[in-house]
Amino acid sequence: MKMAEKPKEILVIPILKNFTGQFVLIAVVLGIVSFLFLGIARHIGFLLPGGVVLASLMTIIILLIVILSVLFPITENLFTQQLLVSEEEIIFKKGFITKKQVMMPRHFIFSVEITQTPYQSFVKTADINILSGGYASIEFKGALLEDAEKIKREIHCVSGK
Repeated sequence: MKMAEKPKEILVIPILKNFTGQFVLIAVVLGIVSFLFLGIARHIGFLLPGGVVLASLMTIIILLIVILSVLFPITENLFTQQLLVSEEEIIFKKGFITKKQVMMPRHFIFSVEITQTPYQSFVKTADINILSGGYASIEFKGALLEDAEKIKREIHCVSGK
């Protein structure tokens, strides 16, 4: 009889959420969509008394629905970066691009982005020493100390067994 496998413990660390990129993309899409919608809505609105105001209100309501249900979740995936850490591997996700690093007893360099504010992001390098399946040291070069310490502590919680 097989022993029950221990569930794989994964730690998800959101590294950077690029709000600026997300809002700029949403604004551009909304600008194009609202221009088209409003043009069509006004043509229809001229046929009815008070139709232009009604058409403009309907356009705003439709745009709000599109933002909340479609654009925001899609752009959130595009502009969010995550570091996923388990005992077997490290996965770096940037939007829809995923880089996977299988953990082995060796030294390697892993690049992460740490943000100071939603408008300033800096590319940093994390030197991670892996000895016998666990982390020996993690150093974030040039990163903000509180961010580096937080990520280091959370990674050690999963892997430092």
